[in-house]
Amino acid sequence: MRTTRSLPHEYALAVFVLFGASCVIEAPSEGAIAALVVGRPCSKQIAQTLVELGAVGEARLEPQGTDGPTYRLATRELGTWVVVGFPTAARSVLTTWTPVGAEVREFGEGCTVHVRQESHSLVSGNAPRDVPLAHFTDRDVRWLVERASSAPGSIRGTVLYVWAPHMPLSVDGYGEIVEAATRLGLDVVPLLATGSDHDFALQEATRVGIPESGLREIRSVELHFRDAQVHAPAILVVLGGRMSAVLPGYRNADGYARYLLSLLDSD
Repeated sequence: MRTTRSLPHEYALAVFVLFGASCVIEAPSEGAIAALVVGRPCSKQIAQTLVELGAVGEARLEPQGTDGPTYRLATRELGTWVVVGFPTAARSVLTTWTPVGAEVREFGEGCTVHVRQESHSLVSGNAPRDVPLAHFTDRDVRWLVERASSAPGSIRGTVLYVWAPHMPLSVDGYGEIVEAATRLGLDVVPLLATGSDHDFALQEATRVGIPESGLREIRSVELHFRDAQVHAPAILVVLGGRMSAVLPGYRNADGYARYLLSLLDSD
């Protein structure tokens, strides 16, 4: 991937993982899938299922828990992710997460498959449903990605800025990211972290000039699995129909501008 400047380590790392999981259709990474399931129970059936689901990119190992190794993979469909886990030496579980729920496939003895449907809380939150523009969903993410892909001449890119009212630097950082993005011809879409106090958020948004649309609470499977809420503030950047890795933490305008410029140079 091309870069034209020498960058601090934090920026170079973010450029390296830019577009690691694409929002556009790609060929399934069958080599990565084969490496993931080799030596696992029911590896052939799991690999076939992952290919059918359109899993793409490299599998990301989740933090180790008590139920064995677990991996997440993006798919060709924005808003759909796959999590595959190996809780025991004889059992594998593959869960498909979508905006409408989760489908769990359990591969048991003899590789028999038991399928069940579950609800999940990834698209739920505290935002009152009767408030206009209360939620930012996978449909909104898809619109931004499609806009960037179909109109590259007029829309250079969009910065998603995740903030929370109880994180003061994320509130104050809004002006910094707007200044940096404006220099480079990028849009900024502020998004409210799930579970925020909306009365306090409105107060803080009014104080620093965050628009009403910035009070939309995140209810997106895609943004959840891209770790958009790992910290506040955090940014993700949509360029050319793809989305960058998340960059958590506060920067001033110059710091954000250097990072954004590195992404533009690498696009």
